[in-house]
Amino acid sequence: MDCNPVQRFAAGVGAPDFKNVVGPSLDTQPDGSQYKVVRYASLGFWVSYNRTAGPVTIVTITIQKI
Repeated sequence: MDCNPVQRFAAGVGAPDFKNVVGPSLDTQPDGSQYKVVRYASLGFWVSYNRTAGPVTIVTITIQKI
């Protein structure tokens, strides 16, 4: 499969809802950033959703083969 396993969305524009990527909740860090990693070992990959804190939000979604 030829695809980019990392997608970034400046200001969160166009980013899918995290619930559709990693489930019902994100972990929040003290700086306000949020993230979640879900491993699908039986399927051979993991996916992460990261949202930065601050005035310009960046959402990064990564899918990686295990």
